[in-house]
Amino acid sequence: MPGAFRPCPPVVADDILLAAQFGQKLDAMLPKTVPGGLWRFFRTLHIYVKTRAIDEPLDRIHQYCRCIEGQVLPAIGKTKQQFKSRTELFIGPGHHDLMGALYDIRSHVEHLHENRYLEPFDRDVRLDLVKKEAIVEYIARMALARIISQDALWPHFGNTAALEKFWALSPDERRKNWGVTNLTRPTERVVAFYNQRGTAEQWIKEGKNAIKWTRLSCRRFRNNEVRLQLHALAYNLANFMRTLALPKEVEHWSLTTLREKLVKIGAKVVRHGRYVTFQLAEVAVPSSRKSCA
Repeated sequence: MPGAFRPCPPVVADDILLAAQFGQKLDAMLPKTVPGGLWRFFRTLHIYVKTRAIDEPLDRIHQYCRCIEGQVLPAIGKTKQQFKSRTELFIGPGHHDLMGALYDIRSHVEHLHENRYLEPFDRDVRLDLVKKEAIVEYIARMALARIISQDALWPHFGNTAALEKFWALSPDERRKNWGVTNLTRPTERVVAFYNQRGTAEQWIKEGKNAIKWTRLSCRRFRNNEVRLQLHALAYNLANFMRTLALPKEVEHWSLTTLREKLVKIGAKVVRHGRYVTFQLAEVAVPSSRKSCA
């Protein structure tokens, strides 16, 4: 969800075109005659749309998991097991631990055990919830988008009977019907889109290590919000300095390296007449960069 630190991205022509295509597909689905109807799919879509307006991350995780359940149709008694295994169709293998953790959160919220995540206050736990909410929202959104964009999938995901037949198919048949990826765009754009995740993870890691922006120990949420904003400001200022003010030899350094080798080092101030010189300790800074007048 867009917010103070994740603003809405700019809308470009491709986004408008894609939205128009989805609108046309939905218009085509409404009168579509499918055995059993499309009621289950539209119920799942309705839950997703309503969840977008919910503020609490735990409730969003709960509802987005319900959206995924609406498409994977896990059997009673095997709900968690099949929730983990059947979502491989959407996101590929190797994510059972993640999907199991998401299902546990969904179950705890369902049975009013949110206190396991909210008491006592733990900043890292809250940040992990926000991260998991973004992941499960992405899975639910892209699965729904895939179904809407592919006419051949409508009869498979429209109602309970159709879903039972679909999940009774062999894994190879299901993958053949579903396709390789949820993204309906050229190969180069798909690769570029997924690469953005790695870039974002690097920025988050740099902020945690160099700026320590996860160290928020105030008791009130508003105070922690202000502290996080100050951390974000410090990160942006340091990044501007690195990219705009530093010489070529060191502009590629990470913020952690800059802090250790340029900021947190010993120095001596020497005055000679009208000049003030900072003599820095011998570290890894080139000698030509160590003094300024």
